[in-house]
Amino acid sequence: MMLALQKNVVLHFCQFATEKGITLNKNNGKELLHLLQDPTVEMIPYHLYAKFYKYVLQKSKDNLLGLHQGERFNISALGIVGQLIQSCDNVGEALHKSIGHFNQINTVSNFSIATNYELIKLVIEPDQEATESYPRVTEHFILSSLVFALKEIYYLTLKTHVPFAVHITFQVDNKKELERVFQAPVYQNQKTNAVLMNKTVLDEKIILANHDHMRLMEETLCKRIQNTTVKSSYTDLVVKTIYQLINPKLPDLSAVASNLNMSDRTLQRKLSQEGSSYKKIITQVKMNLAADYLGQNLSIKETSYLMGYSEPTAFVFAFKKWFNDTPANYQKRLSEQN
Repeated sequence: MMLALQKNVVLHFCQFATEKGITLNKNNGKELLHLLQDPTVEMIPYHLYAKFYKYVLQKSKDNLLGLHQGERFNISALGIVGQLIQSCDNVGEALHKSIGHFNQINTVSNFSIATNYELIKLVIEPDQEATESYPRVTEHFILSSLVFALKEIYYLTLKTHVPFAVHITFQVDNKKELERVFQAPVYQNQKTNAVLMNKTVLDEKIILANHDHMRLMEETLCKRIQNTTVKSSYTDLVVKTIYQLINPKLPDLSAVASNLNMSDRTLQRKLSQEGSSYKKIITQVKMNLAADYLGQNLSIKETSYLMGYSEPTAFVFAFKKWFNDTPANYQKRLSEQN
């Protein structure tokens, strides 16, 4: 069987590469570009994907590219979730359906669920040919897939479920960065690639009520991302990266710096040279999102949730500080103007 990935998977990576300033073109992937532009093509040969992936690895100098790609998965990248919530009651049922879907859209790896006492293992087994022929690319694919699994559980439940541990069969240099993204101990050179979690997660109910809010958040963030043009400004690059990493909690400086493959100090220095700072940027992002959500007639409670605040009172206090006004008055003025 030919090693292949569904076109949408490859397109998502190409979009991620473009955000890093590396665009697929005739010079670095002529055949791949042709297949992606052909509406009749559904599956992309893995060797073409691997060739472009190696090129992006070389240009980006990001040794954890797959991990950072997974970190940027949003609800649209997990498009199957929208269908799952219509037909599944709990996470266990949704994961089994999702795994079946995942295994259909690629022949490079196989996902499965294993249970052991109080634990579940979300296991990904790469195809032997993929591992032998494209070892580095396949390792990155495994990392992005494991992050994908955790992101899916989050979007199904709208809660962060921290794993007990993550196992990978290979070795990477920056273990600290792995553990930052997975929020769990990462054990390398293991027998399987897996995320280990409490078995109770399978019984978690899928949240329907808040899913529309997550969709609205996604649409709002997508507009902000599209309207943020990155040229030579690190400030614009940081703004765009913040919007991409919101879930709905805003990322801190370390998360953004790591995703951009640089140290906290380096990023702070580059922003300072442009007369900016992370604190200024994050404040402006918060102001933009607050205005966007309130402008779409969301309640103060709904807006505070999408802004990552645990209590509406904390959001109201911050809003007054930003705009010298209350959210209620702000919405009233918008309503009168319209």
